[in-house]
Amino acid sequence: MRHLPLFFVDGPGFQAWEDCARLYREGPRMGTLAHTAAEDVTQRPVLPVRALRWLVVTLLLALFVGAVVPPLVINFLKPLPVNETFTTATAPTPATVMHLGGSWPAGERNLPQDPECAQYRDTRDEAPLRCTIATAPASLEQTHTTSKGAERDELILEAHTEIIFDGEPLVLFDEHVTLDRGSALPVPGTPHTYRAYSAALSEEATAEGEARPGLRHFVPFNTERRSYLFSDPATGRDEPIDYIDPTAVGDLDAYVFAQDLNPVRIDATAPNAPIADLLLGNLDFNGRAERFYSDEELAALGLSADDDVELHTYLTSGREIVVEPDTGHVLDVDSYYYAFLARDAEEAENLAREHTDPNPSRTVFHLSGSWTEEMREARYDATAREVTQLRILQILAWIGRFFAVVATAAIAWLILRHRRALQSLPANER
Repeated sequence: MRHLPLFFVDGPGFQAWEDCARLYREGPRMGTLAHTAAEDVTQRPVLPVRALRWLVVTLLLALFVGAVVPPLVINFLKPLPVNETFTTATAPTPATVMHLGGSWPAGERNLPQDPECAQYRDTRDEAPLRCTIATAPASLEQTHTTSKGAERDELILEAHTEIIFDGEPLVLFDEHVTLDRGSALPVPGTPHTYRAYSAALSEEATAEGEARPGLRHFVPFNTERRSYLFSDPATGRDEPIDYIDPTAVGDLDAYVFAQDLNPVRIDATAPNAPIADLLLGNLDFNGRAERFYSDEELAALGLSADDDVELHTYLTSGREIVVEPDTGHVLDVDSYYYAFLARDAEEAENLAREHTDPNPSRTVFHLSGSWTEEMREARYDATAREVTQLRILQILAWIGRFFAVVATAAIAWLILRHRRALQSLPANER
């Protein structure tokens, strides 16, 4: 055995040797501790910040697509449009008009041509009234022009209506009103002006007053199944138009609304008389009953031919409107206007019930009809496009809400998993 130098046996060298020997003996245990510490560090749960960031971005985008974009677009579609012009027209149908004289070629050529009426051609004031009633195809055409109003939520509507009788204008009617773009109702307190001209009567009339409270030319967005106040243009009355039934027009769901007004006596002396009063209010008649009633009517009413009767002009009207409820677009209108002569309100109500078959002897004016096929197709196409846009917005809203829920659930799951992992560690290592 070799002897160690004194330097190692007793001195600093020996102490260093002792330290090395101890480290050699304890090395495996120290390595195990070091390895265990390293494992503890790598297994400590870490919050996945990058994944959370992407999930938060996804959540914000989903909320924007699902909760912000659809309402913005719908709020753009909902108000009535401005700076637009559109026309509606009814299909020609047989119409009757009383023609008492004056220069109106369409009326002259469509009067009854039977021998009895021919003898009164120059003395029309004495002729049976049926000889003064012209019959020919007629249609109703309307042109609507909108422009900006004084306020952003208002528009100015200029409506021009023509009744075309046998190819010639019979009545021209102009209307100026301010509408609320959201509700489609006239703005309270704003002026409402009318001007009308009748070729048959050679009469012109104007009227001006405050806007009436009912719907007239448009129906509001998101139409409900209920009654709406409707302003009848002929009688000047504001009466409910009632929801009747759901229906389908092609692939579109629709609502049907209907209004039938009781006959009202026309009186040109009434305060704030509407256009009909001003044009027809002087058409009262008196004379022998045989001039106004057929033999069958005389017998049914208990009148004799020589009885003296006094007749007044009554007016009734009605309409059936088909509306696509989501957009408020009108898909079709079927309307009638019926002015006639009657002795009293009871007789007028009986005649009004037969508005589909106007009285041949006492009709002053009768016109009925619905939109042309071309008009219905055009309105259907325009409405279908807007309904498709709304359906796309609904799908986007659903997708946005779905991804928002998924992203929220994923965020919650990641955070909850991290918290549970932390709770599983010893208290001094959390």
